[in-house]
Amino acid sequence: MGGVVSSIFGGGQSAPSPVVYEAEAAPREVEHEAEATNVRDDEQRKIRARRQMGGTLLTSPLGTVGSVGSSGASLLGRSS
Repeated sequence: MGGVVSSIFGGGQSAPSPVVYEAEAAPREVEHEAEATNVRDDEQRKIRARRQMGGTLLTSPLGTVGSVGSSGASLLGRSS
């Protein structure tokens, strides 16, 4: 009976040695910080450019394109 039970459960054989993988070097934080800084600066530059164009009415040689529905003050300082 001992032979049957030991053959089912591995019978005293040693387990294979575990496979060990070498860890890869982690990316440097300095490189990620520099990239994050560049992306943040680009986004802030785009936001500033959009804000500067906020009050501008873009026109063509034929006048305004589309409807200009201004609810703010007109050039004369009165509401339209």
